[in-house]
Amino acid sequence: MILFLLTRLPNLTMLPIFVDEGIHLQWALKLAETKQTFEIIDSGKYLPIWLYSLFIPGVPDPLWAGRFFSVVSGLITILGLIWLGKLLYSSQVGFLAAWFYLILPFTLFYDRMALVDSFLSMLVIYTFIFCIQWFRKGDLFWGVLAGITIGMAINTKVYGILLLIVPIIFIIFLPDLDRRRYLKGIFWIYLLALVAMIPTLMDAKQHIHSISGKLGVTAGGQNNLALIFSNILLSLNWLTNYLTVVGAGLVVLAVFYTIFDHSYADLGLLLFAVIWLSVFIVISRTWYPRYLLPGVVPLLLLAAQRSIQLSKLLARSFSNIHLALIPQLVVVGLLALSSFDLDWAIINDPIQAPWSAIERWQYIEGPAAGYKLDSVVNFLRAEAAENGQLIVVRDRDPGPLQEGLDLNLRQDSAPIITFDIDLGHIDLDELSKQLINQSKPVYFVTDRPIESQPFIDPVGRIIFDLVAIFPKPGDQYQFEIYQVGLP
Repeated sequence: MILFLLTRLPNLTMLPIFVDEGIHLQWALKLAETKQTFEIIDSGKYLPIWLYSLFIPGVPDPLWAGRFFSVVSGLITILGLIWLGKLLYSSQVGFLAAWFYLILPFTLFYDRMALVDSFLSMLVIYTFIFCIQWFRKGDLFWGVLAGITIGMAINTKVYGILLLIVPIIFIIFLPDLDRRRYLKGIFWIYLLALVAMIPTLMDAKQHIHSISGKLGVTAGGQNNLALIFSNILLSLNWLTNYLTVVGAGLVVLAVFYTIFDHSYADLGLLLFAVIWLSVFIVISRTWYPRYLLPGVVPLLLLAAQRSIQLSKLLARSFSNIHLALIPQLVVVGLLALSSFDLDWAIINDPIQAPWSAIERWQYIEGPAAGYKLDSVVNFLRAEAAENGQLIVVRDRDPGPLQEGLDLNLRQDSAPIITFDIDLGHIDLDELSKQLINQSKPVYFVTDRPIESQPFIDPVGRIIFDLVAIFPKPGDQYQFEIYQVGLP
């Protein structure tokens, strides 16, 4: 536990706020303020936002609090891996899988983000645990927990609906079960899951519309075979980067070993992972590495189980079973060495981390990244302190200047008033009317590609005076601040 916290808590907010984190935190704050339980939450993320809303409003730094929530989720996941490993294999397998989880950059990074993927991964592991306990012990208590956990997963992210296949998988692949008896009992798991997922079902139409926009199969004229091939290459690149070559190699070896070994428990874990990963690879047009995380975490158990089996085989070949620990230590050491550069950079210097291209774009260089937002905030605070009050005009679309700026100014004593506009369709006439009624300085802040031309009003109704530029890492996007006035 100490090692886990030492890798998760240091410099927890060194990486500036990412747009989705800001959206989640703003939803939580609005929920705490308005008590609008469903109306302000999108994408089916009801459960984590409800949980955020219970403690984030009273915390000085909402970003730290949101990321700490993921740290706790990761810690509970590690404990779940140990438990699940013991149920399916042995305590040794569970502890080795926990070491893999501790070390790998994939799990390290998303345990440090105020996103829901770490929390969803936790629910995946505990769905496995509760289903296995229910099928083995026949105690209704475990069936209730399994159904509720599946419902919780669906209320965490709509993709959690894939967990509905877990009870069926374990009925098929767990040996020594009275399957007829448990097929009847599974009815109660699904009934409880259905009840627990009512919040998501209440807004099913919106969720279907949101998801359909990300599906390649719904894109007119899209070559689906080309899309699948492209997604396979993308996922291989992402997983090799986040699992490292050593970690990816362990998983691949475990997968091939499982296919040819026909171990029931292994095949159950593998089938779930394949279904989870395939859904995104086959049908997704807009997706990101974090979508794969809940499907990858169970594979760590497979990798641990096969590593221990191979270690024991090697030890027996030397007629000394006590030597089995040495190959396991070598595996953990190699995995730690291959993960070190990315792990260290994630914690201490995210700009220098060897990210995959999409992750660097999302979190470091692109419009969704919050780098240099602190410079914008400090500039505006200084201007407000000098002038007594400030009006800030910004784009109303989600982004660091929307949710990120609000979170930074939330408990700020500086009198900064924000005014949102549609950046794609600026009504300069309306803006000029607003300016006539303002006696305080007005600033326009925007996040734009560096090669963009400065804002001007070709008719001359409004003067845009560029007063500050803050380029993000990578020199592709920058924050621009204009002082806005009338001629």
